[in-house]
Amino acid sequence: MNELDLFAAAIAIDDSRERDALLDRECAGRPELRLRLDELLVEHFRIDPRSDRPGCEPTTSLSATEAGDMGTQIRWKPADDVEMDKTFIDRPQDYAEPGIFGPGDRDKNEQAGTVIAGKYTLAEVIGEGGMGSVWRARQTEPVKRFVAVKLIKAGMDSRQVLARFEAERQALAMMDHPNIAKVLDGGLHQGRPYFVMELVKGIPITDYCDRKRLTPKERLDLFVPVCQAIQHAHQKGIIHRDIKPSNVLIALYDDRPVVKVIDFGVAKATGGALTDQTLDTGFGGVVGTPQYMSPEQATFNNLDVDTRSDVYALGVLLYELLTGSPPFSRDELEKRGVLEMLRVVREEEPPRPSTKLSTADALPSLSANRSTVPSKLAGLLRNELDWIVMKALEKDRSRRYETANGFAADVQRYLAGEAVLAHPPSTGYRLRKFARKHRVGLTTTAALALLLVAGVAASTWQAVRATRAEAAARLAEGVAVRAQRAEAERAEGERLARLDAQARKAEAERAQIRAEAGEALAGERLVQVEAEKKKAEEEQQIAQAVKVFLLNKLLAQTDVSQQADALLKAGGTATEARPNPTIRELLDRAARELAPDRIEQSFPGQPRVQSEILATVGNAYRGIGEFPAAIEFLKRSEALCRQHGGPEHPSTLNRMHLLALAYEAAGKPMLAVPLFEETLRIRRATLGPEHQDTLNTMSSLAGAYSSAGEADLAVSLHEETLRIRRATLGPEHHDTIAGMSNLALAYRHAGKVDLAVPLATEALRLTKAKLGPDHPDTLSGMSNLGMLYKVAGKPGLALPLYEEALRRQKAKLGPENPSTLTTMNSLAAAYLDAGKADLGLPLMEETVKLRRATLGPEHPRTLDSMGNLALAYNMAGKADLAMPLIEETLKLRRATLGPEHPRTLDGMRILAGTYNAAGKADLAVPLYEETLRRQQAKLGPEHPDTLTTMASLAVAHLATGRADLGLPIFEETLKLNKSRLGAENPNTLIAMNNLAGTYNVVGKPDLAQPVAEEALELAKAALGSEHPITRNAQNILDLARRLLDAEDRYRREREAHGPGHIDALLALRDVAQLKLGRNQLDEAERLLDEVLKGIADRPADDTARAPTVDLVVKCLAARTRTDPDAWTVYRTKSMLGGAMLGQKNYAQAGPLLLAGYEGLKQRESSIPEPARACLPEALDRLISLSTATNQPDEVKKWQAERAKYPMAKPESLK
Repeated sequence: MNELDLFAAAIAIDDSRERDALLDRECAGRPELRLRLDELLVEHFRIDPRSDRPGCEPTTSLSATEAGDMGTQIRWKPADDVEMDKTFIDRPQDYAEPGIFGPGDRDKNEQAGTVIAGKYTLAEVIGEGGMGSVWRARQTEPVKRFVAVKLIKAGMDSRQVLARFEAERQALAMMDHPNIAKVLDGGLHQGRPYFVMELVKGIPITDYCDRKRLTPKERLDLFVPVCQAIQHAHQKGIIHRDIKPSNVLIALYDDRPVVKVIDFGVAKATGGALTDQTLDTGFGGVVGTPQYMSPEQATFNNLDVDTRSDVYALGVLLYELLTGSPPFSRDELEKRGVLEMLRVVREEEPPRPSTKLSTADALPSLSANRSTVPSKLAGLLRNELDWIVMKALEKDRSRRYETANGFAADVQRYLAGEAVLAHPPSTGYRLRKFARKHRVGLTTTAALALLLVAGVAASTWQAVRATRAEAAARLAEGVAVRAQRAEAERAEGERLARLDAQARKAEAERAQIRAEAGEALAGERLVQVEAEKKKAEEEQQIAQAVKVFLLNKLLAQTDVSQQADALLKAGGTATEARPNPTIRELLDRAARELAPDRIEQSFPGQPRVQSEILATVGNAYRGIGEFPAAIEFLKRSEALCRQHGGPEHPSTLNRMHLLALAYEAAGKPMLAVPLFEETLRIRRATLGPEHQDTLNTMSSLAGAYSSAGEADLAVSLHEETLRIRRATLGPEHHDTIAGMSNLALAYRHAGKVDLAVPLATEALRLTKAKLGPDHPDTLSGMSNLGMLYKVAGKPGLALPLYEEALRRQKAKLGPENPSTLTTMNSLAAAYLDAGKADLGLPLMEETVKLRRATLGPEHPRTLDSMGNLALAYNMAGKADLAMPLIEETLKLRRATLGPEHPRTLDGMRILAGTYNAAGKADLAVPLYEETLRRQQAKLGPEHPDTLTTMASLAVAHLATGRADLGLPIFEETLKLNKSRLGAENPNTLIAMNNLAGTYNVVGKPDLAQPVAEEALELAKAALGSEHPITRNAQNILDLARRLLDAEDRYRREREAHGPGHIDALLALRDVAQLKLGRNQLDEAERLLDEVLKGIADRPADDTARAPTVDLVVKCLAARTRTDPDAWTVYRTKSMLGGAMLGQKNYAQAGPLLLAGYEGLKQRESSIPEPARACLPEALDRLISLSTATNQPDEVKKWQAERAKYPMAKPESLK
């Protein structure tokens, strides 16, 4: 058993002694494995102290199997797909809700051990609700893991309840948020509905905060994602109605707390104490838990409940996080009857949080749980936090925060030290916040003001002193002056009185001005509030309309009878109704109601409602890969927004962004780019460069640049986006992590794999920690990192990542999901790279089939897979299948992407390779040269794609016999690969093999030997002795050594065994190859002729024949290249025909022998005397061919010609 299987088996055993016995037995002799498992088990049971049962699926470390491929030719690298800009979260955990029924109350079909749908085995009850119970269950296929299964309760299976239960499942399935428990599956079990959710192993948020003794600030940080999760549900038209600590859990991933909101839209049953459980009266519709219930819920009619009820419940939750108890405690409410309890919730005002704390007897323990001194805790809550909480708890919901996001934003303002909206924006309050935020600047300003006041005081004092001196002088003049002074003093008194009156008047005027300004400011604020209220009401009406449409036209269609009614009304037939419709079928039926001629009838005079519903359905189509339908609906939505809101309205910009995303997903980046660019221009101007909507558009535009082949633009924009997100959101925010993944992929397209790998590795680590191992973003990250490892020459790391990602994606997303197909394509390409054509070829064929069916034949990703399949056919020696496929691919790429797009250039390279594989190197060379020229201009001379084409061109030159042209290209390729990738990279090792092999071809084994020795040593260390690259290096080195020793070896073998011995002949052939490489063609052919005569008596299929024939072919190519009309060309043709005759390859031998003789006959006068014997030798070969093929007339004919050359002795050729 491997580590994963052992861990799964261990956590399934309740008894610790049995568990230890299992580990002792399976880990014997493997202490490292035992240590890792012990650490995993300690962490597993530490996270969930309430249970000794497993709660989440473990992950395994990746095994590093090594794989690769390369023969004597450079390999063609299949194209890889990538996934862009995602959002995150999902992972199994445990429901913390206590059960309220004993085993005796349970239906016989709802017992431990019951198997649901053939793959979910019930283990234990972990929660009870008004409609059903929640079980921990073990899933057995297609993956093994623990899940939560919710079963409807026996007796609750009325048609109405069944429809509600199914509608709830469908609604939950539509939600995808990091902090919301995910619905995985659903259906019927013995007529009773069930659905399967991720198993959330966590504890209530209040318990977690107290256990960890989190400060108020840390509690607020945890509270914000709760609001964001609730906002996501509201945007999907779903109200929770029962937010409380036991439905807001905290789970740990790598010791990091993650919020998980559970039980959306589920009313709880009465049981035990009413105040402990969700209240459902059963006769009037009171839904909720009294301590957390909003005033409008505290009635016997819940028809008027809206999203602001959840805002109230969030306020209660925050109140409890800060003070330790809800506004109305359980003990307070238990003393009252049901009606009085509801009245208290509706009418009585709760104390402020600071007041609650200051009067609490348990203040010391509450303060300790918040890591705060008791004397400071109440003061910390006073003012802003009081205002925020009490605004959420307003009895009049119109005075609450309009949205959960608005609530979260005000909390974030408090955390950032900014003014909160919950307090009226008085001048004094704003000045205090300003002073607190800009203390240093204001201190300097105050000091300067103090100096100015001191200066004025000093001047005044000097003036007083002068006045007194003058008065003393006058007094000394005598009595006569006294009267004058008295008069002066009287006059001065009158003047001072006037000044005082003027000062009082001025102060009164200033007070009046301040009052008027305050009234004006208050009036402005009132207008602002009224406008915000009106806007919120409009948004609420739109959200309600969308919710009603989704419930009535989409979710309600899960009921067969309602389907039939709707189909008949829409002009269809009742036979179209199905018990388990797909999402596509539900969307298509809902879309009928949104046809241009019907939507106005459904929503007359409501363009914003129409636009919102069109956008919702369009986005849903995009999510399931139905891109044409998505584009149609999003274009209609955008047009309505533009017509009624203008080009810069937020709704218009939102639809532009969504439409651009649909264009890109549909493989139309040239339509997506200008739309993204226009959206970004407006958002930067209206929202600012750091607004999240602006950053989202920046990231999406960068992705579109990548799809359009503009790698440099993509990298630059991704880098800027990531820099801003790190600064504004923090390094571990899910948008920041997505930005890291996107930048890594952009680096890969720009040829900067060394930058891409570490960034993608860190992004995957953070994603897995935040979202869990099965989340689609984690799986895409695994696939993308595998692709980067493959490009970086680390197949041993790439293959297990691909395989694990594909297994999980098939189980979680389905085999036809676009992300699953991306990984299939990449894994098939990796298999081909690793020399595993038996695995890669069928997987690539399946990928092409599925992508054609799901994405269409012209989608860029379909074309990627078609190109890869052509490569696979080439590697399998099936150029006849590859040729039409790659020609079609290249034609479509030129039409859809343009002639200079990197994917188009890649298609040109593959087509050239197909020509070469089909023996048409003369066609391959010019196509390679054209591809290389365009890649160097578009991608740069050191881009991996450029280097691959360089190597392929050199191989084609070798195939045409122009090793002199291929050799410098191989030398340059090796130098670039070493500098960019390092000596141990498989691409570098391939380049070393190609260069060493070429040195052998040109007769320079002395240069080949050290290169091949280095390649062999590095390949053994990096890839192992059995890897194709390693074996190829060994073969090249063996040949180099043979060639270096060929002449001495021939002399030794001839002296020892005679010139006709096979070992002497093989050594002579190596000497001939050496001469051929040095372009000594006459000598090479003479030696090869001796070898052919020496092996003439050996069987036709003797292993010595084929390599000898290959050397004669190369001689002919060299002759033809040098002087195609020379007589020597025809002598070599005849010689080659004779060699093939010895192989009994009569079909190819005949034309060569005939052309050789006729060419020699026509040029007989130019043949020098010593070589004239080649003509009768050519005739002797024709006679032997005619004899072997039983053509007596031809034998006579050629014998008559042979008789004209009596001086040459006939050759006995077999």
